[in-house]
Amino acid sequence: LFRGNWRARQTRRLDAVTMADAEEKKEDAPKKETAKELMARAMKGVNVKEMPTVSGIEKKEDFAALAKTQIPEAELLAKNGELTKAMELLLALEKKCRLGLDIATLKTTVTSMVTICHDVGDWEKLNVVMAIISKRHQQSKHAVTAMVALATEWLEETPDKATKVALLTALLEVTDGKIYVEAERSVLTRKLAGIKEADGDIEGACACMLDVYVETFGALSKREKIDFILEQIR
Repeated sequence: LFRGNWRARQTRRLDAVTMADAEEKKEDAPKKETAKELMARAMKGVNVKEMPTVSGIEKKEDFAALAKTQIPEAELLAKNGELTKAMELLLALEKKCRLGLDIATLKTTVTSMVTICHDVGDWEKLNVVMAIISKRHQQSKHAVTAMVALATEWLEETPDKATKVALLTALLEVTDGKIYVEAERSVLTRKLAGIKEADGDIEGACACMLDVYVETFGALSKREKIDFILEQIR
């Protein structure tokens, strides 16, 4: 019994010594700074008001004045038979507007480009320009929507059926996969299918109509979807 009590007292003494050593080491160890304290020390002596500001994608530029000079210049080039140079000039302006987030001038520039091609009667160039504009990096949906709406009005002005089909095909490629022009795509698809059906190409008309999954189109009303599906069935 005596030995057991002695061993218990010795164990308690050792535990007490160990705890005391641990507390002493803890006190001697350098104190870790909190995140708040680190930030306060880093910002000491810094005038927040004078710190430089970073302007990223929010920065908007205005190219309206530049467009007023370059668009008429491009129109003059096109009338003199230099349509390619006119498009190169406006493509450079389009890039500035797109990257500078000047949406209003971007729409004006894009519609001017397709209008110039239309006015000189170069339908093939019109289709190429529309494809280029729609595939530009971070292209604005407002510019594409305006371009599609304008080009759709010219479908009845095409000189022949082949040109009309080519324009329809180009517009369908431009609207492919873009949610904001779903309604326009459904109308264009029906027009192309109607031409194929009139030519006796029933299989081509069916393939054209069935290529559109109109039930997933959120831009169409329920009535428009039902009407389109009934046309697919027919």
